[in-house]
Amino acid sequence: MHSVPLDKKLKHLTPDRMFWWISLIAAIATSVLAGAFLFYWFYFGGNEPSKNPSDWDPFGDFIGGVTNPIISFFALLSLLLTLVMQSKQLDATHEQLQHAQETTAKQFAHMEQEAKKADITRTLQVLEGRLERLYREPVYFISDGNLEQWEVYLLLSHATPEVLRKVPALADLGPPQYRNEYLRTKATLTQLHITLVKFSMQLTSLVNVDAENDMSWFYEPTLGHLARKLKEIGYLPSPDDQTIEHNQTFRNKLRESRRSAV
Repeated sequence: MHSVPLDKKLKHLTPDRMFWWISLIAAIATSVLAGAFLFYWFYFGGNEPSKNPSDWDPFGDFIGGVTNPIISFFALLSLLLTLVMQSKQLDATHEQLQHAQETTAKQFAHMEQEAKKADITRTLQVLEGRLERLYREPVYFISDGNLEQWEVYLLLSHATPEVLRKVPALADLGPPQYRNEYLRTKATLTQLHITLVKFSMQLTSLVNVDAENDMSWFYEPTLGHLARKLKEIGYLPSPDDQTIEHNQTFRNKLRESRRSAV
């Protein structure tokens, strides 16, 4: 039968068990002291206590000599138990503080992430409003000798390839009488291209903090469609086209890695 090591016993020491042990030690010490008194009385005291003070000196030496080492041992044992209990309480307090710090750090990180998400969402909403405004802007081009006007949304969503080829290129100044219309068309499509690049970068930031955000999935088809159409009519320069493409690839990888982690 194996005995339990002392360090494991002390590890499981509780305040109730501590009180029990201290009470037991106090009871034993009291019993030892009482036993010493009784032993001396029956063997050396006689029937009546002596009235001579000098007779009490041997009694004091006997009681002190017998009980002091035992009482001191029990006092030391009680002190050790008290120190063990204080150490356990300090460890428990340290663990509670560490847990509280970890909880606070997690809460702070969550709040910081939610604040970033809120900022990105507000920016996306601003960019979405800008897209909606640009959708309604007119685009002008010459068709069969006449100036035609289409809204950006209709042009990029429903125009045939033949119509798209008539959209003024960036270097095309157009007929003098339609110079302002051509400039306005190029400015509108350039603003749309810049807005899409910003939109793509903000969407990547959103996926970086929340890969499963529904908003990121909602914008992906529209963003991809507009980028392809702008590239087709020559209003998405190659570096910005690569930026949008790389951002989309990065977003997809982030989503896949999050799914794999789950």
